[in-house]
Amino acid sequence: MRIAVIIFCLVFAGLAFAGSCPVGAKDCFLCGGVDGIPCSSSDSCSGKYVEGVGNVACACPQDKPCACYCPYGGEQPPQPPQPPEEEDICAGVSCPNTCTGTTFYSGGSCDPETGRCAYGSRQTCEAGCNAQKTGCATPVDECAGVSCQDRCVDSEHKIYINGTCDPDAPGSGAEKCVYAETRSCQQCADASTCKEVCDNNIDDDANGKADCADLACAGDPYCKQTVQVKVLDGVHGNPLKRVAVNFYAGNSKEHPDLFVKQGDTKYTDENGMVAFEVDMTKFNKPPVFAYAEVEFRDKDGMLEMRYDQLDKDGVASISSAKFQLPWDKPFEMTIAEGTPGVTTVSQADNLVHDADDISLMYYNFIEIIDFYKNDIGYTPTSKVTVHTFTKEDERCTCCYYYSSREIVIDEKNSLKTDATAPENREWHEYTHHVMDELYGGPQRAAGEVNHAGYKNARTTDSMEESFAELWPAVKGGDDIYGGYHPLNSLTKAWGSQGTDEELAFLDVQWKLKDSVFGGKDKMWDFIATNKPVTVKGYYDALMYAYPQKHDTIDDIFVNHGFFRSKAKGNGKYDPGEPFWDTDEDGSYESGEAYIDMGVPNDAIESSYSVGSYTIYISPFNPYNSGVDEIGTASNYLRPARERRPLFWFNFVKLDARDRSGNPVTDGAYKITFEYSGNCEGRTFEQQAVVEDGKAYVMFPQDLDTCTITAKIVPENYETAEPLVITQEEHDNAVAMPASSEYGMEKAITLGAPRDFCNNDGRCDYGESDACGDCRYEGTTYECLEDAECGEGEYCVSGECSTSREGGACCGSAFLLPLLLGAVLLFRRAPA
Repeated sequence: MRIAVIIFCLVFAGLAFAGSCPVGAKDCFLCGGVDGIPCSSSDSCSGKYVEGVGNVACACPQDKPCACYCPYGGEQPPQPPQPPEEEDICAGVSCPNTCTGTTFYSGGSCDPETGRCAYGSRQTCEAGCNAQKTGCATPVDECAGVSCQDRCVDSEHKIYINGTCDPDAPGSGAEKCVYAETRSCQQCADASTCKEVCDNNIDDDANGKADCADLACAGDPYCKQTVQVKVLDGVHGNPLKRVAVNFYAGNSKEHPDLFVKQGDTKYTDENGMVAFEVDMTKFNKPPVFAYAEVEFRDKDGMLEMRYDQLDKDGVASISSAKFQLPWDKPFEMTIAEGTPGVTTVSQADNLVHDADDISLMYYNFIEIIDFYKNDIGYTPTSKVTVHTFTKEDERCTCCYYYSSREIVIDEKNSLKTDATAPENREWHEYTHHVMDELYGGPQRAAGEVNHAGYKNARTTDSMEESFAELWPAVKGGDDIYGGYHPLNSLTKAWGSQGTDEELAFLDVQWKLKDSVFGGKDKMWDFIATNKPVTVKGYYDALMYAYPQKHDTIDDIFVNHGFFRSKAKGNGKYDPGEPFWDTDEDGSYESGEAYIDMGVPNDAIESSYSVGSYTIYISPFNPYNSGVDEIGTASNYLRPARERRPLFWFNFVKLDARDRSGNPVTDGAYKITFEYSGNCEGRTFEQQAVVEDGKAYVMFPQDLDTCTITAKIVPENYETAEPLVITQEEHDNAVAMPASSEYGMEKAITLGAPRDFCNNDGRCDYGESDACGDCRYEGTTYECLEDAECGEGEYCVSGECSTSREGGACCGSAFLLPLLLGAVLLFRRAPA
């Protein structure tokens, strides 16, 4: 009992020590305490269950608040008993907001009858409860952060435009985007835009400009279109080398005036190819069309061709048909009507019909230019202009003009069907141009007729024509020139009315090429170095250069009739002899001049008829090795044919009178040519040829620029005033002759008669005993050939001599007559 009292007192004291009860509360008292230790007011009387505070534990039920009681104190009077309080079942009941499953409960309160919570609001949580179960979970925004920009999908070749996010769409992120518009896209530029494809004719990037018109294509190779053009001739399909080509491009195929030239003029290569770069961004919209234009002139400026049918003073040109870019292979421009090579759109004249003919001629001209440059080693230095399809009434059929360096080919001879081309057309005429450059101009004398051959006063024309036939034959590589003349034949110089002379010398050169020169190279060097202007000059230079081959050279010249026969003819015209057909009727009539060749050997057995002509195969003049001279291509009537032809306009009609005024008709005259200027101090004398009172005056042509005056004095009269004729006066007379028999008429006064020695030492115009001792000791006259000297004498260095030793006969300064009169032509050999 005592122990119980002590414990109670300790508990009470502990409670007192623990502190006072809250206001209105009783002292705390153990309610189910442990070991008699009372609960403290701070942790037991708060109405909360506290488990294990220090050494104190509350033994009250967990769902019941602690009950506080006041202990009985010894000093206090006992309290009267209180009536029992009614139990509050909602006491301590809390009804917080709560979420269960997908329902959110709020506005809860305790139901006093049940002691349970009742909630006034229920809400369905679409996203379910939050993790704390205190409310609805926040719904997930499927479109949050989703940007539906226009986008391009390269693999799908599509671009998606005007997109919005659809949260119900499957997937996530950009997969939620739904687009109102889609467009095809060949290639994406980036994640959201289409790249402009430059060759599909579509405005891929939708900026209003398609393909190369869009600046986005400025660097695209397609828009720097490289177009190759291959130019071919329209007959054989050969490439046209170094020909000029222009290139044009534009948007409209039907309006060529809208086409723009692309860059500068270019020239084809050795394969006929040329390339142009077209900046297609310069055109505002596709498609782009193009065409090529060929101008028939070469890159080196050596050749220019014109089409005279157009009556235009300009280079011939022709255009291709239009074609659309891009063009992924070489565009073959074949220059022939009816091919893509020509068009009538920009070339409405006849050129389109003759395109193939002109293209073939261009090809042939370039071939011969290359032959001289690459095979012969001679590079032409000047341009030749070719006039094709010239009208029949203009100039000539096919010829070369020295004065203007032009080749003229008429309509008929311009056709591709010309069987003698190219050797006897393009190559022949161009060789005249080469010889023009090499020789410095034509060497024919005034009055000589082209292709007259043996009938001309000199062999110069025949030699020049044979040059123009030889080198094309060498280029051709066979034994037929121009498809009509066998080069191994034995053509005679006087054949075919004398026109065969050029072909005879062609045969001579063809045989010399291998048997003497040993090939074309040494032959060209010989011609280019010696520059002979007559057949005799060629022969003399050849004999000097190849003395060991004299017999071979002589045989070749003799076999083709190149010698001067001193045997006289029969004094009448024989069929086959050359004659001048003055009435141009094709047959010989009495009174027409002819060359008396004599009667041909075996005339009956060796003749054949061509129309009204009788052609004799055997030569008229058999060669006599004892008296005839090789290389002169003449007969007894024309001993000076090679160097001193007599042209009617070179005669001076002399009105010769004595001092009393009486006519003198037996005058013999000497002509002295006196030089001044660069040739001061030089003189040249010759005995004049006088026929019917006319003295023949031929001024020499010198290599230097000289002023020459002719003085005519009588040799068989003692005194007289010399007749002086200036070169200018003579030239004017030649250009405008005083009559049809002579160039000018002059008066001369003679003195008393006297004896004189003529050029061969004979005494003329006096008694035989008056000049019996006449010798060639007086004035020296220049001889031109042996015939001008006496019996047994030779012309050596311009003087007659009994020995051939000395310089070559006749100095080169006096070989050629002055070239005057109308423009002279080289024309091609007859086909």
